[in-house]
Amino acid sequence: MLKVLFDLTGKHGHVLGFALPPPDDASAVESLVAALHDDERGPVRRFAVRRKLTYAGGRYAMRALLRRLALADAPILTDERGAPILPATVRGSISHKDELACALITTDTTAYFGVDVEGLPGPSDELASHILSARELAQVQGMGDAQRALELSLRFSAKESIYKALDPYVRRYVAHGEVEVTPRADGGADIWSEVFPPGLHVDVTWRKYDDFVLTTCRIGK
Repeated sequence: MLKVLFDLTGKHGHVLGFALPPPDDASAVESLVAALHDDERGPVRRFAVRRKLTYAGGRYAMRALLRRLALADAPILTDERGAPILPATVRGSISHKDELACALITTDTTAYFGVDVEGLPGPSDELASHILSARELAQVQGMGDAQRALELSLRFSAKESIYKALDPYVRRYVAHGEVEVTPRADGGADIWSEVFPPGLHVDVTWRKYDDFVLTTCRIGK
């Protein structure tokens, strides 16, 4: 029903992304909501149209991945921290923007995972101080406009992926300044934070598309 934007198998599992219909396409919105599991439709009644799209789109993407593992019948509910509740045999994460929704799934249950997608251009220079630490701001301030815009999107997206993978360990809000990210040219990133529990390894990947960036994170042994 939805157009596939990417279907990837990477270091952290399978990632599947779909284009979302415009919010003024009432028929497409209702069709997407109708594809939800019965137990998932409760929250949708109180959502505005755009939120209906992203909520249903994220579950559409995750269910497509679960179907590949013959696990698609279970409803994808939300825990008290906002994360999707998945079968015990898998780990995963959901992300969305107004125009697309994606999900990550893996059978690696020795770690937790996060996925995030952000549009390009991303956060403005005015928002940079709310996203980056002082050290990160110093790193990006001398860059040209295009590179700085990419760096802001990548760092913001990577942090969002990290927070999703980190939350099961710390169970609290983590401020943007508590985590520092330096993207590398090889599609990885150097990460620093005092929040990470001892003994856990943090790994981030990123990809750039024409008008968005996609990041994933694994935190575990």
